[in-house]
Amino acid sequence: MTRDLHFLSDHYRSVISGFENNSKCVLSLFDECDQAAINSHSISATNLRKIAVNGSVIRYRLDTRGGPDKLFERQAGVRVASAFKGFCAKHDRDIFAEIDTPTLEATPRTLQLYFFRACAQELFKKARNIAIFNSYDIVDDKFRKDKSKEAMEFGTLLGIRDLYLLFSKLRSEIQSSNSSSIRFVAFKFSNLLPFAYVGASNFKFFPQYHPVELFADGADDGSAIGVIPSAGGSLGFVVWRKGAEQTMAPIMRRFVIAKIALPEFLLQFGLEHSENIFFQPDWFASVQKDRKDVFRKVQLLNVTNEYSDPNHRPLKDIFRDEGFQKPKLFSNSTSFMMKWRK
Repeated sequence: MTRDLHFLSDHYRSVISGFENNSKCVLSLFDECDQAAINSHSISATNLRKIAVNGSVIRYRLDTRGGPDKLFERQAGVRVASAFKGFCAKHDRDIFAEIDTPTLEATPRTLQLYFFRACAQELFKKARNIAIFNSYDIVDDKFRKDKSKEAMEFGTLLGIRDLYLLFSKLRSEIQSSNSSSIRFVAFKFSNLLPFAYVGASNFKFFPQYHPVELFADGADDGSAIGVIPSAGGSLGFVVWRKGAEQTMAPIMRRFVIAKIALPEFLLQFGLEHSENIFFQPDWFASVQKDRKDVFRKVQLLNVTNEYSDPNHRPLKDIFRDEGFQKPKLFSNSTSFMMKWRK
């Protein structure tokens, strides 16, 4: 069994390496570019360095060799921690220059760019997963294909379909400097939270929020979530396009309920819905083991496509003694502001 796990791990690594080495700029999807993709960053090194110690942060990695904990924590340098093969050097520089800076403000344009880059990373991850799925087959003794693998492939293809629709619209709007469709909720803290993340997600595919309709038509109702360190403190946000209000409604309710403990909720929300979460090393070292076990458990549910309970509060009072100041709220969503003020 151990030998089989080592073989699979080496196989996955080989497929991933081949896929990444041959990746082109994601804008090749629109015949805009045929240059090789560089290491783009979902969170720029400039921002991630704000919570780093000696240039490194803590992140989780999946143990592909079948270790008992499945997820393990490790240090990662800020230059590689959030890297993915996304854009060519020119497009990475030209499109994102205005957000790859030490300061960060909650504006539709800023969050539109983070949204776009998070979608690019998610497209890359899902396309890489399809390459892995296509590299092997699981069959039973009658040579019937494994149903669970087929289900994972189908779910990934659905995600790619909707992501492509969303990514296309965002690209068109960015090219025309139009951010009028962007809706967001953001919280600006005066100090740095000891974690950071960003990720794209479509909450209509999560049964804890909505009945899942696998054969519904494609839609561009995805979103991005994040906590980004900056010179003026951390910025937490959720961003979506106008028209996705029904999909986002249960997420907005969670934020309203969590207003009394926003740092705690933002950490829980990131563990639940982003695989790209990073921790300040000194703070992480100070967290008790039983708390870290909870972090790992919540993140593992996310990584293995299981579902956390949105009514559960597993990290209660984790920041009780931190003394975070009440953040400033920014939003252009009228429906959210009405709920928040009740």
